[in-house]
This record gives sequence, C-alpha cells and structure tokens, in this order.
Amino acid sequence: MPFLSAIRRVAVPVVALAALVACSSSPGAPGSAATPNSPASGGASLGAPAGSAVTDYLKYVGGAERAADESLSPIGIGWVNIEGGPAGSPEATLGAQAAVTYVNTKLGGIGGRPLALKVCTIVSAEEEGQKCGQQLLNDPAVAVIAMGNVFIGDRSFTSVIAGQKPLLVGVATGQSLATAKNTFSLFGDLPHIFGGWGTYARDVLHARNAAVIHTNTPGDNVATAAVVKALQSAGITVKNVGFDAQATDLLGPVTAAGAQTADLVVPISIGAGCVGIAKALKQLNVR
Repeated sequence: MPFLSAIRRVAVPVVALAALVACSSSPGAPGSAATPNSPASGGASLGAPAGSAVTDYLKYVGGAERAADESLSPIGIGWVNIEGGPAGSPEATLGAQAAVTYVNTKLGGIGGRPLALKVCTIVSAEEEGQKCGQQLLNDPAVAVIAMGNVFIGDRSFTSVIAGQKPLLVGVATGQSLATAKNTFSLFGDLPHIFGGWGTYARDVLHARNAAVIHTNTPGDNVATAAVVKALQSAGITVKNVGFDAQATDLLGPVTAAGAQTADLVVPISIGAGCVGIAKALKQLNVR
C-alpha cells in the first residue's frame, strides 16, 4: 500500500487497510479530518457530529454493549490476505481479527450471533488464490468474504468465486477486483484513488517535481503508474525508481529518485519497504 509524504517533509500517514467492522468512518481528503458515514436513517441523535471522527462505534450505532450469544451458531466470514512472504501485510489480518473480537464482545455480534473469521492466506503465487477461492466457496458457514491487501492471486480467486458469494474490499489492490461480480469496494481501486494526487500536489503542496520510490510488486506497480500519470498530468516533473521487494538497503533507489532535492517524495510500498525508505530518507536528511 502506498504512503504519501508532505512536501519536503516525510510525514507518512497510515493508509487504512481493509478491516471487517460493524460500521466505520470514511477518511477525508488528504489533510482533512475524517468524516463519519451517516446512519441510514440520518439519525443525528445516534451519530457523531458532522465533521468529527467516529471513535465509539457502539454510541454511533445507538446500541447497548453486550456480548454475542455463543450458544448460537456463528456467522462465518471469509478473509483472504497476502502474508508470509516479503510483500505480505499480516497487520491486515490482525486488524480483521481485532474487529471480529470487538463485534463479538461489545456489539452483540450480528443479531446476537457471533462472527467467526475463516482465514485463508496467499503467500506469493497466483494459484494460491484458486486454493482460497475453493476453500471459502465450499465452506457452507461462510456467508461473505472480506479481502485484505490482495494483489497476487486475485484473478484466480475471483474466477473461482465468480460472484457466488459477495466480496467486501477496502481498497481494491488487485486489478481484477474492480470488475469482479458481486464485489463491493469501500474506497475504490488504485487508479481511481491516486488519480487525484496530481492536483493535490500541484494546488495544495505547490510541488514542481516529485520523487517516486516503489516496490516492484504487481499492486505497487499499478499504484505507481496511477500516481505518476496523475502527477505528470498536473505538470509535475517525476523521477520514478522501483526496487525489489527483498531489498533492505534502499539508499540507492531513494537517491536515484532525487529525493534529496524533490519538492515531493512519494514512497509506495508496504512493511519492510516502508522501513527501508524511511531509513534512507533519514540518512539523506530529507525532512
């Protein structure tokens, strides 16, 4: 997943990964406060004031704190994520597990029934998506499938599911997820998410040149292409350098991208890549 630094300052915000929650808030535009989703009934008395972040989901939905009834059969929710390899995002699964625990212990489950997370992971191969698709499709306890950061194996996965069970996606990092049947993406796909970065960099940050440093993985390559196109369309000069997901010393790529003199630094990576870029920027005294 990508991270954006402020102009000549590397202030890297955490980008929300897909996490299964009873209800959630929507991130605002860059630099703005988060704005909560409005309750379906518009119930202002139940929700937080407009423009404020939702930090108490129980209060937001107007519920009473209670645990799910463990004597009832659980509602299975499939969970697919990439982890176990250099490009994995294990924190996405931790977030999903924490959300399910919160729903079961504080929100009373779904209609009193507890949720049960059925996890299937993809490490590094496209065919592993087919394995997860078959596993979750054939599990009668799985009513819906949520997706983590799945940019490998998504094509084989969606071809097996083929719309037979609904897919819930936070950010559609896999290219096939944007058009897969019966799929609902809360925040859109990578090209559309990053399409607005060009005008933001030009009009708000007043950047004239940018250094883009990215991991050479399928998802990050798609994100990078969208960012570069957006920046260039806004009249910003871009120097773009990729690096291998196994690399740890990223001083070379960061230097080659011209981060020392760029108005804007755009690191696009996850996990160890983010750490490596941050260390290189610190070495170069980019602030």
